[in-house]
Amino acid sequence: GTGRTLVAENAAEVSWWSADTLLVWTPGKAAYLRQENSDQRQYLDVESVISVQPGGHYGLAVEAYGEGGFQRALIDLELRGLVGIGNTHVSLGVDQAYFNAQSWSPNGEWLAYVAPVPVEGDTVGGEIFGIQPGSRAPTRWTNLTEHYGAARINGVSVGELSWSPDSTRIAFWVTEITGEDVTTNLGNAVIHVLNVATGEVSAYCGYATDEQTPNPPRLVWSPDGTTIAFAGALPNDTQGYHLLALNIETGVITSLSVGVGAALGS
Repeated sequence: GTGRTLVAENAAEVSWWSADTLLVWTPGKAAYLRQENSDQRQYLDVESVISVQPGGHYGLAVEAYGEGGFQRALIDLELRGLVGIGNTHVSLGVDQAYFNAQSWSPNGEWLAYVAPVPVEGDTVGGEIFGIQPGSRAPTRWTNLTEHYGAARINGVSVGELSWSPDSTRIAFWVTEITGEDVTTNLGNAVIHVLNVATGEVSAYCGYATDEQTPNPPRLVWSPDGTTIAFAGALPNDTQGYHLLALNIETGVITSLSVGVGAALGS
């Protein structure tokens, strides 16, 4: 239709929190819930919080600690700050650039996040962990260092891990680290898909890129969960960047159109 209804003023970002409720972030980093057909607002305590659980009241916080460092924590937004309530923080470790991608599952049952793990000496590699709201013990979902040694997941910006619509799989880029500088000493970025239930990780080696590192393109699932779309250049091709579609069952990559650029993980 052509009709429009104003849902929020002074909004920086708006997303669906549930089927009939919107999560609205303001430019001043406040956040509130608003039902689709109501003007009432339920403000959330989101100080230091960068993402909120879909359909729930947990948040991922990034907080300063030590001298110039940051750490992540899972926080119960309804209980934080209440008198007589114990510590609602569940520490998720250091927030380290190039090793801090994260995303909530669409159904809100899991927070998936990347964290650095030691490989040898001062070298670290990225691995994916998952934690459920209300739990105090994260689960390690990948063991990429066993296969690749030191490797990065996604890019320099705090990009999202790409969940399938049914919350069963996560798509992400893996880039081997070939030297001390994790911004430039890198191999090709290759798409991987993790099955959260089984722990199986599939690598799709039919397409690899180093043109966008340290920011490989964003990965977007089709609604039926059969295909992953992204922007990228093809070998020996003069048409520029394509919108590409990867069939995760066959591994076949199809060009849907030209003229789509990949920048800063978008």
